[in-house]
Amino acid sequence: MSDQELPLDSIFLTAEGRAVLESLSEEEIAVLKAVQRRIDEAAGDVEAHLMGASFW
Repeated sequence: MSDQELPLDSIFLTAEGRAVLESLSEEEIAVLKAVQRRIDEAAGDVEAHLMGASFW
Protein backbone atom coordinates (compact mmCIF):
# COMPACT_ATOMS: atom_id res chain seq x y z
CA MET A 1 0.00 0.00 0.00
CA SER A 2 1.57 3.27 -1.02
CA ASP A 3 1.43 6.45 1.07
CA GLN A 4 -0.59 8.04 -1.74
CA GLU A 5 -3.46 5.60 -1.10
CA LEU A 6 -3.62 6.16 2.66
CA PRO A 7 -5.45 9.05 4.32
CA LEU A 8 -2.51 9.81 6.59
CA ASP A 9 1.11 10.80 6.28
CA SER A 10 3.60 8.11 7.30
CA ILE A 11 6.56 10.51 7.36
CA PHE A 12 6.71 10.48 11.18
CA LEU A 13 6.29 6.71 11.59
CA THR A 14 9.04 4.31 12.49
CA ALA A 15 9.98 1.54 10.08
CA GLU A 16 7.79 -0.78 12.16
CA GLY A 17 4.86 1.63 11.91
CA ARG A 18 5.25 1.86 8.13
CA ALA A 19 5.32 -1.94 7.97
CA VAL A 20 2.00 -2.03 9.81
CA LEU A 21 0.48 0.42 7.31
CA GLU A 22 1.77 -1.66 4.42
CA SER A 23 0.11 -4.76 5.88
CA LEU A 24 -3.38 -3.24 6.25
CA SER A 25 -6.22 -5.01 4.50
CA GLU A 26 -8.46 -3.24 1.98
CA GLU A 27 -11.20 -3.23 4.63
CA GLU A 28 -8.92 -1.54 7.19
CA ILE A 29 -7.88 1.07 4.63
CA ALA A 30 -11.54 1.72 3.81
CA VAL A 31 -12.20 2.38 7.51
CA LEU A 32 -9.26 4.81 7.71
CA LYS A 33 -10.53 6.64 4.63
CA ALA A 34 -14.05 6.83 6.06
CA VAL A 35 -12.75 8.25 9.35
CA GLN A 36 -10.62 10.81 7.47
CA ARG A 37 -13.62 11.85 5.37
CA ARG A 38 -15.78 12.35 8.48
CA ILE A 39 -13.05 14.37 10.21
CA ASP A 40 -12.62 16.53 7.09
CA GLU A 41 -16.35 17.13 6.88
CA ALA A 42 -16.53 18.11 10.56
CA ALA A 43 -13.49 20.39 10.37
CA GLY A 44 -14.67 22.51 7.48
CA ASP A 45 -11.98 24.72 5.96
CA VAL A 46 -9.64 24.76 8.96
CA GLU A 47 -6.43 22.75 8.57
CA ALA A 48 -3.10 23.00 10.40
CA HIS A 49 0.27 22.72 8.71
CA LEU A 50 3.68 22.26 10.27
CA MET A 51 6.84 21.81 8.23
CA GLY A 52 4.83 20.80 5.18
CA ALA A 53 2.85 18.06 6.97
CA SER A 54 -0.91 18.11 7.45
CA PHE A 55 -2.40 17.07 10.76
CA TRP A 56 -5.97 15.91 11.16
